[in-house]
Amino acid sequence: MCSLQLPGLQQNLSEFQALNTEVLGISVDSKHSSAAFAEHLHLDFPLISDFNKEVTTAYGVLREGGYAERALFVIDRDGKIAYSHVNAIGEVPDNGPMFEALRQLQ
Repeated sequence: MCSLQLPGLQQNLSEFQALNTEVLGISVDSKHSSAAFAEHLHLDFPLISDFNKEVTTAYGVLREGGYAERALFVIDRDGKIAYSHVNAIGEVPDNGPMFEALRQLQ
């Protein structure tokens, strides 16, 4: 996730909580780098390290060169992907469709 996307999620954290939703960020950076970045952005949700790139590979968002796409996934209670969106580099995502998917899961 890019730094522009993470503050947007943070700003909407109360809406996620109202929808009984957990927010997790995943980065291919190291555990220490992810923790420092989360602290710098004042995130109130976990930014998890996927340094071994297993999660990004499993979700099909690992790019050549070992970088992850900037993507959003909504996972339902059964563990299935209910919504996904991969952002173009530099794109600030519109969280509206993601929130609509979350509301439909209620």
